[in-house]
Amino acid sequence: MAGKGNAAVIEAVSNSLQHESNLVREHAVVTLKDLSSCGDAAVVRKLVAALADEGLRVRMAAADALSKVARRGDPIWIALVVEHLGHQSLDVREAALIALHQLAAPGCADVIASISLRMEDADIGGRKALLSALQQFALPGNQPAILEAARCVADSSIEVRKMALRVLGTLAEDLPQTAEGRVIASLEDSHASVRKTAVTALEKLARKSSGLRRLLLDRLDDPAPCVQCAAILAAGRLCDLDDEVTATKLASCLESSEKMCEVAAQQALGWLLQRGSRAPLPKLAQLLWHGNEKVRESANLVLARLPCQWQWLREKWSPATPPSRPLRFAQKAL
Repeated sequence: MAGKGNAAVIEAVSNSLQHESNLVREHAVVTLKDLSSCGDAAVVRKLVAALADEGLRVRMAAADALSKVARRGDPIWIALVVEHLGHQSLDVREAALIALHQLAAPGCADVIASISLRMEDADIGGRKALLSALQQFALPGNQPAILEAARCVADSSIEVRKMALRVLGTLAEDLPQTAEGRVIASLEDSHASVRKTAVTALEKLARKSSGLRRLLLDRLDDPAPCVQCAAILAAGRLCDLDDEVTATKLASCLESSEKMCEVAAQQALGWLLQRGSRAPLPKLAQLLWHGNEKVRESANLVLARLPCQWQWLREKWSPATPPSRPLRFAQKAL
């Protein structure tokens, strides 16, 4: 019955946002959406506050209402919603992220700036949520976002450090010089889970940086099996086809007592063989006569990945007659 923008009715409905019933508060939010004009600052503030309501349906209604009442891209409302990303409640953070997607487009500089401003004041869960939003809204190569993520790589929280590394893995195309030291230090982090995340996240960057590639390959000797496993898989994708040192090291991982490392080595060596590398073949040939049956089986599984035109190499070797001298492989046309 009330006309759109009727101030008295809007005020009366707004009072119901404090009602004890979740259902009443939800209907109040929906009604405000229907009655308010786009850009009504007073109503937008109330809807942003409703993102922190204890009722799920109220929070979802508020996020939907903001998409109709708040102007998309308005930096004031974006900053208010981002503030809720640092809220101590996971439910509130999720509602704020939904609302943010309604108000801002990917690459929005105001979102990135607001996230950076809120980061220091947020708790661990809030910092993770802010980094997640940074990953979703920043475009690849965005320097402010990359620098903020690199700063968080040195965070006191293990979970925040890992989230920051994932953001870098998504966004970074090159490492800014000011951030390079922090990022590289993550490969020596005292916690294995952080080192593992660093190996996986930084693999893309290592394709462009020979120094970073070397540091990743050094993790093949990491004391933690989970880190070794990540490094083995990364090496299988990064290793040059004629890099005999790395290929031999990967083949040696087939002798690992850790099953996950053995399986990862099979996968990595299989990738190398399918890409056309012969570098692992001498070591694999030796492993066919290894004293441990499981190692022999593992080497055979890898050699089964040889391209069809190279299967003659495998058929030439007989487990009954170990090689008396280093194996040499004649070049054959593909």
